[in-house]
Amino acid sequence: MSRSTLFLVAWGVLTPLPAAPSQDLAAARAAFAAADRDADGRLTLAEALAHGQARSVPEFRTGDADGDGAWSRDEFVVQFRAKLVAAGVKPGQDLESEASRILGLRRVRAVEESRQAAGPAASRLWTRGEPLALLDLDAQFERALRDLEDHAAGRGAVRADFERVRVLWNERTSRIRALAGPDVVLVDPTARILRELVHLEARARAGSVPRAAFAPLRAAWADRPRLAAPQGPPLAPARARLR
Repeated sequence: MSRSTLFLVAWGVLTPLPAAPSQDLAAARAAFAAADRDADGRLTLAEALAHGQARSVPEFRTGDADGDGAWSRDEFVVQFRAKLVAAGVKPGQDLESEASRILGLRRVRAVEESRQAAGPAASRLWTRGEPLALLDLDAQFERALRDLEDHAAGRGAVRADFERVRVLWNERTSRIRALAGPDVVLVDPTARILRELVHLEARARAGSVPRAAFAPLRAAWADRPRLAAPQGPPLAPARARLR
């Protein structure tokens, strides 16, 4: 064995490689427990900042999906996964599945709240199985948007990623317009969504795009078509609940 080989072997023994970031659901739960100083099952802004789980007040508010001023365990899991992806770390399968489950439940609640808020003017939308079709499109769009964010952060976003999001958005908008009819007023952020996609695609061609750059697009997505009573103003979107 050569002297250089011995040196390399010795260096490898004496200098262990850094551990890979924890990326599974158990790691997320452990991180939550460590930050939850009073063990009340919620992370306040002070707790999240003190333990580095949130770097700023805006980031904390983004993760506070229900707007109650604290992160629940579920909200933390979603944020934990997002931080891994932003750091270029692939989340563990159990963490990915749990985050998808949580986001899916949020979408179900959002659809039900929209149905209740819309009232009689939109009742026909909810008596023919249409909520399931719209919910499925929402789920497809959310997956496409998450994939786009992941690919863009790793400099791997291509035109097909952006086109997938556009096609799903147009399909959803066409469906709800056809269902609503002339007596229902819709809040429509199509122009904002398409404008943001053009802007993000241009950035992706130049290099990686951080997840924070997708905030305006996600805000527009939260304002997706709402139903309102005829002749009345559009319903105010419950943005915090739809993130």
